[in-house]
Amino acid sequence: LERDYERSSKKMFKEIGLEFTKEEAIEYTMNDWPKMQAIYLQHLVGSMFCIPSLLGLTDPATASSLAICGILSEMGWELQDMTEILYIRYCKKDGKKLMPGAIVFIFALHHSLTTSLGIPMILYYRNMTTLHWLCFNLQFAAALALMISEYTKLLDIANSQRQLR
Repeated sequence: LERDYERSSKKMFKEIGLEFTKEEAIEYTMNDWPKMQAIYLQHLVGSMFCIPSLLGLTDPATASSLAICGILSEMGWELQDMTEILYIRYCKKDGKKLMPGAIVFIFALHHSLTTSLGIPMILYYRNMTTLHWLCFNLQFAAALALMISEYTKLLDIANSQRQLR
């Protein structure tokens, strides 16, 4: 995590308004690690719910219901995460330091997209395979990006010659 802090986290934390010392940033990242694993696993599982519809593996009603579970699991995650962000911001002693306004705004915008679009899409386009593809693509891409990001935090890039082997 120290390597990740020097490579990118230090700059990113500063840009989003998190004023951490190196030790605080490492502790924050270590405490956030289990949540990051849950985030990419949730996105991976949510995307997998869509596969029966995309590949025609079962009857259309069952496949559609599974794909809808993928959308609803994402919506549930979004609501839970936003609730946690607001709880930390407004109920914790150092909430404004841990969740500055920029982070709250970015996540509120991000989470509002799924929560405001999900239900109408389910109600009107439940059986549309394009919706199932959209859910799969967005969730699988997020899972893959997060998994790669978490993996790269483990890499030692100090010795580039060793990386070429």
